[in-house]
Amino acid sequence: MQKLSGEVFKEYCFGYLFSNFGRVYSLKNKKFLKPYPNSHGYMRVGIYKNGCKKDLFIHITVVHLFGDCNGNFPECEELSKLGLSIDHLNRNKADNSVSNLEIISLQENCSRWPKVERAEDCLPY
Repeated sequence: MQKLSGEVFKEYCFGYLFSNFGRVYSLKNKKFLKPYPNSHGYMRVGIYKNGCKKDLFIHITVVHLFGDCNGNFPECEELSKLGLSIDHLNRNKADNSVSNLEIISLQENCSRWPKVERAEDCLPY
């Protein structure tokens, strides 16, 4: 596994490692997984356990493992239950590095996005 300068990995589960840069590595296959976007552009990866696939949003998993850019960790698995969301500070949903992710209120997240993009992107991801 080739680490980037400053990159740290933490094991999520089922033999998958997530990095503070938003990269995902499979210990079983010994390769980095290729992320793919959902219909709103948020990047995710498919992980497998006992032949069953589960899609994970990379930004959510990174924040749960490493915290956000301010060192804040979510209090529960589902941020939306707390009225919280994760903002991509540079507006690039493919950039899931800790330094680009911030836990904020859903209302604040919606106010940060331009009105043109807001209807689709003001979701509690």
